[in-house]
Amino acid sequence: CRKALQPIEAKYAVPPCAAVCVYPNLVKPARRFLGDRSPVKIAAVATGFPSGQYPLRTKLEEVRRTVADGADEIDTTKLGKAFVIYQGHTGDAGAARADVILPGAAYTEKNATYVNTEGRVQQAKIASFPPGEAREDWKIIRALAQTLSVPLHYDNLGQLRAHLETAAPAFLSVDQVKPAPWAKFGGKGKIDPAAFVPPITDFYLTDPISRASDTMARCSELYVHGVEPVDNQELAATYG
Repeated sequence: CRKALQPIEAKYAVPPCAAVCVYPNLVKPARRFLGDRSPVKIAAVATGFPSGQYPLRTKLEEVRRTVADGADEIDTTKLGKAFVIYQGHTGDAGAARADVILPGAAYTEKNATYVNTEGRVQQAKIASFPPGEAREDWKIIRALAQTLSVPLHYDNLGQLRAHLETAAPAFLSVDQVKPAPWAKFGGKGKIDPAAFVPPITDFYLTDPISRASDTMARCSELYVHGVEPVDNQELAATYG
């Protein structure tokens, strides 16, 4: 992992590697070393490579464990003959492996409700329509439920939001922070001597969409790791 972050001496402006590939039992130590927002992704390979030598149940449990430990990518061959359904819009190795893809709308392509990190309910407006066969996520679930004869109590966005507000009244207060009632929490235990540190170590690579962006990758290299983008180096060498 250290070599992946800095492939050669620091005096040479070489960006970090795209990923490190480790066995599943090493995902957690790798994630601990690299941190949650490292530009270096963690990929996990099958412990019993080739993975076909293990039963499907074992391979699926290994996938679950490696994702829980913080792997960015998994060895999708371990899914074996499992039927995989992918719903979303970013696309990744999971979408490539999927038997069925249910294309969802991006946040700019739907009317949606979000809750930010301070507990504030916010509503977003659609800016453009989803392309092709993509649909808003709730519409996909509603159509699938109808096909499977599972009753859902909403047929439009208004009914869905009313159902949500009944289940969680906090959603009635849009753009407000409602104080939560005080209740018991936590339990007895030893205090961890580790120092408090900011949870975000790389502002530019905090989610899968950002990590797929060339622009965000360049910002991370320059402003977080102090590595000048290659094209800027070439310009400097050409024009002085």
